[in-house]
Amino acid sequence: MLPRRALRAAVARALAGPGRTISQVEADEARGRSREGDAAQEEHRGRPVWHTKREIDKAVAHILRLDPSMCERGRKSNELQTAVTCEIIRLRKSGELADWNTSRRFNTYRLDDDAAAAVAAAAMEAPDLAMTSAERQGNAAPAAAQGTSMWDDLVAILRHGPRNSTYKFALARALIDLCAKRRNADFGGDDMAARTIPYRLLAGKFLRYYWQQEYRFHMRQNFADTTLGVVKALHDVWGEGAHPGDFASLAQEDIDDAERRILRGVFGHARRKTSLVVPRFQNVKAGNAAVEKRTFYDYDDDAQEIVLRPGALEFFRDNMVMAEGLVTLEWAKYLEKVNGGLPSLVAKVEHLGEPERNPALMLKYRRAWSRRTCHCFYCRGLLEAGSVHVDHFIPWSYIFDNSEWNLVLACGACNVKKGRSLPQAEFCGALVRRNRAYEPAVGGLRQSLRLLDRGSGWEREIENHYDTCLKYGFGTVAMP
Repeated sequence: MLPRRALRAAVARALAGPGRTISQVEADEARGRSREGDAAQEEHRGRPVWHTKREIDKAVAHILRLDPSMCERGRKSNELQTAVTCEIIRLRKSGELADWNTSRRFNTYRLDDDAAAAVAAAAMEAPDLAMTSAERQGNAAPAAAQGTSMWDDLVAILRHGPRNSTYKFALARALIDLCAKRRNADFGGDDMAARTIPYRLLAGKFLRYYWQQEYRFHMRQNFADTTLGVVKALHDVWGEGAHPGDFASLAQEDIDDAERRILRGVFGHARRKTSLVVPRFQNVKAGNAAVEKRTFYDYDDDAQEIVLRPGALEFFRDNMVMAEGLVTLEWAKYLEKVNGGLPSLVAKVEHLGEPERNPALMLKYRRAWSRRTCHCFYCRGLLEAGSVHVDHFIPWSYIFDNSEWNLVLACGACNVKKGRSLPQAEFCGALVRRNRAYEPAVGGLRQSLRLLDRGSGWEREIENHYDTCLKYGFGTVAMP
């Protein structure tokens, strides 16, 4: 929410600035209609002291360095406009502000002659309302107090701010990642250069995050039936459905193409309604509305960059681990609601690189189960020494778990053929029978099945995992 001191000073400065005559206001009206004023105001008709409500809104947005599109004609009333209205009402009640026609409320105002000088003087006391005087000096408040304020605002943004998709979580993580290694020394000691982040770097981070979640884990990103813009950009380059390979193996020209598409579609321009995350990220709830708090950065859509506010770079860099944890938690909580039943969401949100499948655990399983069976689970052929593979029956990309109930031995040919897909449904029954046969004798298997059972029997849970994995876009391949 906008600080009351800053808002009042900004409104006072707007009113104290040059105005227009009533004739000029009438000439600029859409239909050029005349405005009949009160008799007491007629003597002021020709004085350039009048301000319309819309002009005041625009002036306040400019003074506070807010997005000017908030005050475009035809735009629905927003938090800034409402806050300015409340301040105008306060000034009118105190007698400091006069309307051109009190009875008809034309929303055309001037400062009362007796109050004009005092209001103008008060407005000039804070020459830069977008930053506090201490911020202008570069060291406004003690670091602890500044950090506490930023923590409060980050929590408010991620936990209580408007959320229609996962963009705000991705932007928060991108800021943390990009700030982690930024230091003034790397930019020739130029603090402003260190605090400036081009949109293209943010687009590159979005590509990495959403590529993993879309192609590796098949996560839904919002409640709407429409496809999220960043996901659509990925589909335009790589298509829909499962994508073979890893991010590191992608062609550079495809990566560059996807980044350009994300840059245009997600980090475009607020006036063209193609900047979908940067202007909205710092919005927090204030009652039933949302108010922009520029705690962390200012932005310039024309220059395609954000400039971190003083202290924000150090905040993200010094609190990287805890800030990442907060982002991961809130991102996973949101995805949990959108992706009902998808397991290990927190681990998948954290995950960026090639999956870690715990080779030591796989080796231990292969040695233990090679003593119990010598046949491939899929083709039933004899397993040859040196060519025994451990396969996750439910793909690891979906289950994100190495529990023994889901591991089977396979020959190299079958393991490669199955890949990240599911076998046909008949093998699900074969897995249930295998687990039932070995459960009494194998302690690790028995323990994993006990943890899998949520009250309806572990057999039912295996079938549910199979069906849900299909629902989330993991295809099937005919085995063997």
